[in-house]
Amino acid sequence: MTDHDQLKSDADTAFRAGRLADARALYEEALRARPDWVAVHNNLAMALRALGGTDEAESHFRSAIDLDPDQTGALSNLGALLIERGNLADARAALDRAMALAPDQAGINYNCGLLAAASDEPQAAADFFEAALAANPGYAPAYANLGIAYRQLDRLDEAEAALRRAIDVDPNLFEAHLNLSTVLMSGSAASQDEAHASCQRALELKPDSPQAHYNMGNALVRAHDYQAALDHYEHALTLDPEHAGAANNRLRPLSALGRFDDMIETLRRAIRIDPETPEWHSNLVLRGQYDPNATAKSLFSAARTWNEAFKPSEPPVLANVPADPDRRLRIGFVSGNFAGHPVGYFVLPVLTAHDRDQFEMMCYASLVNGDAITHDIMSAADSWIPVRRDSDADLVQRIRDDKIDILVDLDGHSNGGRLGVFARRAAPLQVTWAGYAGTTGIDAMDYLITDRRETPDADLPYVSEQPVYMPGNYVTVAPFQDAPDVGTARGADGAVTFGCFNNLDKVNDGVIAVWARILNAVHNSRLCLITEHLADPAVAGRTAAAFVGHGIRGDRLDLCGKRPHVELLAAYNQIDIALDPFPYSGGLTTLEALWMGTPVITRGDGDRFAGRHSVTHLTAVGVPELIAKDADDYVARAVALANDPDRRARYHATLREQMRASPACDGEGFTRALERACRIMWRRACAGEPPAPITEGDLRPG
Repeated sequence: MTDHDQLKSDADTAFRAGRLADARALYEEALRARPDWVAVHNNLAMALRALGGTDEAESHFRSAIDLDPDQTGALSNLGALLIERGNLADARAALDRAMALAPDQAGINYNCGLLAAASDEPQAAADFFEAALAANPGYAPAYANLGIAYRQLDRLDEAEAALRRAIDVDPNLFEAHLNLSTVLMSGSAASQDEAHASCQRALELKPDSPQAHYNMGNALVRAHDYQAALDHYEHALTLDPEHAGAANNRLRPLSALGRFDDMIETLRRAIRIDPETPEWHSNLVLRGQYDPNATAKSLFSAARTWNEAFKPSEPPVLANVPADPDRRLRIGFVSGNFAGHPVGYFVLPVLTAHDRDQFEMMCYASLVNGDAITHDIMSAADSWIPVRRDSDADLVQRIRDDKIDILVDLDGHSNGGRLGVFARRAAPLQVTWAGYAGTTGIDAMDYLITDRRETPDADLPYVSEQPVYMPGNYVTVAPFQDAPDVGTARGADGAVTFGCFNNLDKVNDGVIAVWARILNAVHNSRLCLITEHLADPAVAGRTAAAFVGHGIRGDRLDLCGKRPHVELLAAYNQIDIALDPFPYSGGLTTLEALWMGTPVITRGDGDRFAGRHSVTHLTAVGVPELIAKDADDYVARAVALANDPDRRARYHATLREQMRASPACDGEGFTRALERACRIMWRRACAGEPPAPITEGDLRPG
């Protein structure tokens, strides 16, 4: 062996042993003796890449290729480095050359898979990783990345299997544990403990990984350990101050812990880090709905700020649609919440009852996990189109190709929303309804489905859409098929139980103060709260302490975490009177309480769409006497009802049937009115008329 060969051999030994600085020095000495040594250029580049010297590494990969254009190892390695550097075009050129020379080589297929993944092409990535594994069945990193590609393709069982196989091959492969935790968090509740364990193992392997801390934060949120989750998100941000996901995801633990001012700051931080993500801006708009200090004007201003940030720079070009005013119309519904969610419960009666001769109704669904309601919606819709993987631009094109006439937004600025699609004007007419609290603020949204109580005339200056005033209620629900019978033995011992099963975000300090006044006025009364955040003992303790500060002993409170829907409904049989929060009132929650025979006390002085949900539901069901004028009247009505057991018994005995016969459950009548509204919108558009208000009178039959 020559001295030069010995240098390379020693360098290779040092590289394999992880002594990268020694390897670098030996490779450089070998090149000084023999500058045209292709293999040494390639190996030195790999050592430099591992040491973080990407510019020098790229230079030596290119030197190897210049010396030998058919050097597949250098071509493949250069491609991998360029992917890391974000230079995908040059990476593709290098990898295409390598693939042409050695199409069955595992490493080349693996790097092509990385390129496809970086290009947001999960199917192509999966194909390349599978090819890499066909060539080398023991290639653990290929299994790890195949798992992520499968997850992006919603092939969750296969994703989990691939990642577990990666760990079998290499138990210390950080990426496999990290990616497995992500997949497990997409699965059932039963997999959450395993997700936590996978995060823990990833952190043991790389304690300074911001992504591992971010994943652990996500796992702990699902386990309702909010302070620990917040600690991990903040650690991720310490390690990577530009981690927008960690900045945004701090919202849930901050909310659970009652740190509402910090929530606004964390959203603004996420926006500073990544101003191009509409979700962060929408979260800021949504957060304002819960703020007691917000006004209709400030909420509208926030929505218009979103519009200015994300509306197209040029007016969108819309394909020509046949302007036949009486033809069968294609209605598209867009949501990430076609499930056991208010959106699912509100849209299902419409899909079930719609006139299929006059309207074709299609669901563009971007939800991750479905449930029984999802299956009902899929059966009721004329078409079900999964679009979670579609970019906004791709979804716009899909909707235009489907020739949708009227596109209905069901999420607005809430989670799962696709307002970027609506901002681009995907359909000739666009409508927002059901899943968000009022105006979207978007120029391209034409109509808002509402009613006179949700949108009084005083609010119209703060609504960007034209109102469609539904005659009975702005939504309808089908009877809750999983609901138990209404119970009768409530407050039999004279101890009245108040209750609220709304999101804890709605239970602010002002709400607690008013509820404490009621509890103090009704001897021996109790309050039961059931909501997800209360599964965390720390959150339950903080909530109890807030009541103690108003003179309410902790033993008068029942604070419970989330329950399955049927159990949640059954819990109303232990509640005498439901108390509605403010300024964000109950929506579906109020309808569920009424269905279970539980009267709901609400405030009628709400200053926003979200604050009037219960007002419209109680009016529709025919119990407006449960609507208070203000906070003092709210207390008085709750106390009076608590002291009137005969009246409570009448509500318990009659509310379900009264609701069944009301507009709140008239799916057929609501759907006919909504169809008439759609036809009016369409005829106006065909006549070249701009959107304009549609009144209750316009929607009467005949």
